[in-house]
Amino acid sequence: MNHYQNHDFSYYLRRGHGRAYLMLRYETDDEKRREYRDAVIYACLHDQRLDPQIFFERDLYLWDMISLFPDKDDIVAEILRRAAIDLPQEFPYWDFQHRTDVLQQLKTQGYADAETVLNRYYDALLDFLRSRTDVPPCLDEDMQKMTSLASRLGKPMPDLGQDPPPTLEERKAKRKAMPHPTPPETVEELIGVLQEGFSLPRCRKKLQSLTEKEIRQVADAALAEEDFVARAQLFSAFAEVDYPYDPAPLIEVARENLAGADGFEEDFKAYQRFLQPHRALSRIRHPAVREYAEWLLATFPAETRWNTGLEILVRNYIPDDRDRILTWRENSITSEVDGNALWGTAWHAIDSSIVETAKNDLHRFDPDFFPMIYYTTLCSNERCDAFPIMETLGMLTPEMLEEGVHDSEDRLQKHAKELLNYKT
Repeated sequence: MNHYQNHDFSYYLRRGHGRAYLMLRYETDDEKRREYRDAVIYACLHDQRLDPQIFFERDLYLWDMISLFPDKDDIVAEILRRAAIDLPQEFPYWDFQHRTDVLQQLKTQGYADAETVLNRYYDALLDFLRSRTDVPPCLDEDMQKMTSLASRLGKPMPDLGQDPPPTLEERKAKRKAMPHPTPPETVEELIGVLQEGFSLPRCRKKLQSLTEKEIRQVADAALAEEDFVARAQLFSAFAEVDYPYDPAPLIEVARENLAGADGFEEDFKAYQRFLQPHRALSRIRHPAVREYAEWLLATFPAETRWNTGLEILVRNYIPDDRDRILTWRENSITSEVDGNALWGTAWHAIDSSIVETAKNDLHRFDPDFFPMIYYTTLCSNERCDAFPIMETLGMLTPEMLEEGVHDSEDRLQKHAKELLNYKT
């Protein structure tokens, strides 16, 4: 057992890690099992995912754990009892979505009272929305809950005097019907599209097919561009392909863009666009780039730009960086629950930079970094990315493979089952 496996059950449960399942399955101490029971009930009623819009739903993950208890019927009854006490307008949107996912799963498993609670939520939301006059229903988070719940129960949307927000299926159909911009076919078209501010996905195919001469052509256009926003957008190309020149001019442009980004922190898309030269720098391994990253870390100790510097430093990692990076990461993971603005994001900058860099430069980092990320990151995507890296390095143990089978993330589950030739 490595030291990353020494955390308590709730630590792994919050992350949706398969280790929580194994700890429960093999635990024989009655007192600890009671603690695990309480933690599972809490997790059924509160969404513990870091980013619910990205990470996989956890209803089946939690049901698998409930199934390990001999008194699972009593546990389900307690979940339903607690769920029935709350009014759906009194807890956050993603807790509502998670909770109704769990209730739907319990209904699927044969617990008819789960549907009773869902119908109670529907009636309570309907009464609440009809009583409100301060917020237009189509803009209200509780209306979003109602749209989701009505769809889940197969009920019609109630008439509240205004058009309800579109359902997920309606939004998908609308996007499908929209005309899709034509991707650029020539490097000149690519430069024009980037200058106009179109998104990278539209340009990605062309970027990946550029010749060295064409890459230099895009770089020349970026360096010559005088408009601040257009220049930042042109440099976004080098988040996808390597910048072809000495980084010194790019560093100067990055400094200028950094100053120009002041005042745009509340406009996240604009702010990120202004920082595009830094994404290009993060692909470059060079002493001058490391020096610039150190300057960012020293100059902006409590801003998003500090994390930008951290990403560039990690992607220019040398062994002497190990201790301070691990310290920064440990502080950020530990204080995540305190909502500290700086440390609440530093761990993510570190973990994402390590796994992304390792995909192309596997041996840059100490191998111990990958089980660290796999067991302790709060980001399920980075846990999923660390798993195949450990496979390539020959680090996956039978226990890790079994954890993967019971992970909350479908992508990691499938990978582990393939490696074990798993039979369901």
